[in-house]
Amino acid sequence: MASEINLQGLIDLARLYSDQRPGGANAFIPDAGSGSATTLINGAIAELYDLLVASGGHEYYVKDATINVVPGTSIYALPTDYYQAQTIHLPWQSDDWEYVQPFEQAERMRLMNFQTWGRRTPKGYRVQGVQSLASGSTLTSQIEFLPVPTTTIGATLRYVPAFTPLVNLTTDFFTTVNGWQKIIAFKAAIEMRVIAKLDASDLMQLFQLERDRVQEMADKRAQGATPQIVDIDAYRQFPEWAADRRWI
Repeated sequence: MASEINLQGLIDLARLYSDQRPGGANAFIPDAGSGSATTLINGAIAELYDLLVASGGHEYYVKDATINVVPGTSIYALPTDYYQAQTIHLPWQSDDWEYVQPFEQAERMRLMNFQTWGRRTPKGYRVQGVQSLASGSTLTSQIEFLPVPTTTIGATLRYVPAFTPLVNLTTDFFTTVNGWQKIIAFKAAIEMRVIAKLDASDLMQLFQLERDRVQEMADKRAQGATPQIVDIDAYRQFPEWAADRRWI
């Protein structure tokens, strides 16, 4: 059963397991602020988030966004909360959606040799990061389409968003399933013990047991969606582009 627990509840649970009560602003590790229990909890949630994303046969966290592709522009900013791409489709018509395949770096020159970017023409995308920004700019990843687009279309990106850290102790919640909040509390409790230079071996064992349980169950929440081989026909339509693809 899904349930929600707020940030304060997660902190209290971690303190219970680490035997570091009471908490509050005057505790050895305060509830909030820089270097606080909030920091440890958010780090533990981020690890659980990664575990669920990696384990999910279907996606636990997924969003859709539109990338407005225009002629002459190859690189576009991804959503500010972008974490991991799932699929990119081009809706040429309501019943005609084209899947866009990510390309390998070695294919870059081959794709750049094509001069058109239309329905079912050879194309691909690659995600890239940003190393530096001007003052006041927002850090976002970027996506590059090749060949350079020659058509205007709204590409549909389905992606996993990044985890948003909890801030407010009472009004920020995290949704868990069947007590999965324990893995968060165990991880934070271990780090509380380590910071206090106390033994954490018993908590490490409990954490590993809980982690194994979550990982085992996470990838079984969509039992009807069994893994399948997906036939992407773009390479078969354009064998000259697929010449270097060994599986074609």
